[in-house]
Amino acid sequence: SSLRLGWGRLKELRDALIDVQASGKKIVFHFDGAEDPEMYLASIADQIYLSPAATLMLDGLHMQKTYVKKAMRQFGIEAEAIAAGKYKSAPRMFTAEEPNTEENEVQNALLDVLFKHLVDGIAVGRKMPKEKVIAAMKDGGLSAKKAQEKGFIDGICYASEMPKLVSQMLNGG
Repeated sequence: SSLRLGWGRLKELRDALIDVQASGKKIVFHFDGAEDPEMYLASIADQIYLSPAATLMLDGLHMQKTYVKKAMRQFGIEAEAIAAGKYKSAPRMFTAEEPNTEENEVQNALLDVLFKHLVDGIAVGRKMPKEKVIAAMKDGGLSAKKAQEKGFIDGICYASEMPKLVSQMLNGG
C-alpha cells in the first residue's frame, strides 16, 4: 500500500534493503498500486509485481506551501516574527500570504535534489536509462501492462498469488 514516509526515511529503508540483498537474500515487492516513493523503494528488488488493475503513478515530485495569515486575520490574530536572515522562512506561513523569492529558490533546490535521487535510484535499480524514467514521469500513470512492457515491473499478479511465485523463485523455478 502507499508509503507515508519522508524521503530521508525512505532512503534509509532502501539502503537497509540493499544491505539485506547484499547478504544473499531475495527481495520481492507486490503493489496494488504504486507511486514515486514506492517505486523508488522497490526499484532495488529482485522482482516487482503489480496487481492487474493497478496503476504505477510515476509523476514526479511537488511541494505545497500553506499560508494562514488571511485566515488568522479573520479571527483577529496577527503573528509576529523576527527573521534571522532572508532564507530563514519558517514563520512566514503565519506572517505572509505568499512565498517570496528565497522560499521558491529553496523549494526548487530541494525538489531538484530529490528528483535526481528519485530518477537515479529507479534507473539504477531497474537497470534502465534515466531518460526512460523521466519519459515515464512525463506520461504520468502506467497501467500494469505498460509498466511491465517498459521494464518498471517484472510481472502482473494478484497478492494472493505471491506465495506461490516466491516459492517458485526460491526453489529455482
